Amino acid sequence: MSSRAIACLLLLSLCPAPAIAQVLAAQPRVAILTGFGNAFGGIGAAGDAYIVGGRFSVFAGLGIWPGNSTFQTFRARAAGVRFYVPLARWGHRLFGEASVSVLGIRQATFIGAPTSHDYGPGLSVGYSYLARSGFTLTAGAGAGRVYDTIVPLLHAGLGWTWR
Repeated sequence: MSSRAIACLLLLSLCPAPAIAQVLAAQPRVAILTGFGNAFGGIGAAGDAYIVGGRFSVFAGLGIWPGNSTFQTFRARAAGVRFYVPLARWGHRLFGEASVSVLGIRQATFIGAPTSHDYGPGLSVGYSYLARSGFTLTAGAGAGRVYDTIVPLLHAGLGWTWR
């Protein structure tokens, strides 16, 4: 074998194709979380679908939200998008979120009237930890607007992310 062929084989063995495949395989794909707050529809669960190499996610949440009177609850939904910014250490990320969720509850003044569940847009920032094993922890806070009122947003949850 000539020295030129050996040099070509060495260069091909240093090719980054296997490393790129490993990095792409390590990117998050789907996450399921349980928790509380606006992103979870009150107390419930949320699912994330990651796109663009794990930097963006689209999420939807479904849960129960307490009503104005004792033992009254209703189903609530949430949906939104997140943009993740990785921090220096592996698994630690900051995110910005835009969502639509329940921001207010209004009860009519007479008995038997239906309760109004007011949905509105919100913006929040937060922190997410994604362990190598798949364990995921997330927490965020922000503000939303329903009619002419600014209301606080808060959410926290834990779950699992698949790569």
